Amino acid sequence: MLNQQTTLDLTFQALADPTRRAMVERLSRRPISVSDLARPFEMSLPAVMQHLAVLEGSGLVVSEKIGRVRTCRIQPAALNLAEHWINARRAEWEDRLDRLGDYLKQLKDNGDDHAQATEPRTGIEPPPLVLERIFDAPRELVFQAWSSADHIKRWFSPANFSVPEAEVDFRTGGVVRIKMAGPGGYENWNEGHFLEVTPPERLVFGGDISVGGEVKFTATTTVTFAMEDFGFGPCTRMKVVQAYVVYDEAFMTAVSGAPEGWRTTVDKLEREVARMKGMAEGRTLVHDAFTLERLYDATPAQVFHALTDLEAKAKWFVGGPDWTELERFMDVRPGGRERAKGRWTSGTVTNFDAVYFDVVPGQRLVYTYDMYVDDRKISVSLATVEITPAKGGTRLTITEQSAFLDGYDDAGWRKQGTGQLMDRIGESLKGGVAGAGDGAATPH
Repeated sequence: MLNQQTTLDLTFQALADPTRRAMVERLSRRPISVSDLARPFEMSLPAVMQHLAVLEGSGLVVSEKIGRVRTCRIQPAALNLAEHWINARRAEWEDRLDRLGDYLKQLKDNGDDHAQATEPRTGIEPPPLVLERIFDAPRELVFQAWSSADHIKRWFSPANFSVPEAEVDFRTGGVVRIKMAGPGGYENWNEGHFLEVTPPERLVFGGDISVGGEVKFTATTTVTFAMEDFGFGPCTRMKVVQAYVVYDEAFMTAVSGAPEGWRTTVDKLEREVARMKGMAEGRTLVHDAFTLERLYDATPAQVFHALTDLEAKAKWFVGGPDWTELERFMDVRPGGRERAKGRWTSGTVTNFDAVYFDVVPGQRLVYTYDMYVDDRKISVSLATVEITPAKGGTRLTITEQSAFLDGYDDAGWRKQGTGQLMDRIGESLKGGVAGAGDGAATPH
């Protein structure tokens, strides 16, 4: 059962991407060579090979090399498993809905169809959260940081989370919708309403947290902005008070974790206010640092090879299906350089330009790199890569310290993107890495 569930997970993960679905649709008609399969897609061959590796790993597609041509074909059995799972869920829900219909009919026949709706709900009201922070900025600027989706996306999330999408109608009665993204692919939309907007003094907003259509708890947040004078320019004392009514005791843990979540969120707000203040005054500098780890079922030599060989790195160090490679080279030695430059479908060009300072084969890399968006340098970073043997394989540890320049606030995207790249390294290692010093298999 566990192996079947794992296969099902891989199948749905593979089909979640539109490019891979398009590949499956083409292969469902007839077997196709890799070069023919790649032709309709505006992406590099390494990017196509990454998608193909996911499809093969899920069991949806198999490939066979005859001579110099590798041909891919569909595996109907994997789709049959997904179809069986979907049909089983459909049958369960049809049965539940039939029983719900019978129950509602019974209530109506008994004249009690509104009984449940008229019962008042009572909840637990724990002590409210109270948090204060002093900002070295005028209160108009701090208030402004709450006023638009562009600002909210840069800071309104705890550590290790981000806001990829937001909608903010900044007025009394307006709606605010925020998509929160976090580790492990977590995504969730939160919605609330502004109950009061009094610039630049006071905000009140509230919302319900629901699961399966049932409200689990409500939160009402009041934020006040007071002017302070400490003798070195205008400052702002911001006070956050968040009150709760909890209807499901299981969600008391969410309330108890709110103080730490708000603390790290307001840390991000401080950086956003500093960025906004710097933009108003001229050039700015925002610092960030993180450390990430992954454990791979591979040897240290294989992991080092995936990081330092041009062909091996091209399999995972790419922007994805919407990114087309323009330039790539690497010379991994002290003083050597590396560049990976590409264009997104939007027309934006990104450029990774690195210099290596320390290279210990199979153990360590230390390098700096500049990142450019079009012709604008957005950051300078120091990266340390450590490769160590571990039980079950090899541990890869990446530590980065970054300086984001002149108004560019990363808002945690560099850390999230690095984590995704480390996951891609793991995917590339599953098929072996060409040329590693311990006889690793060559992927096709």
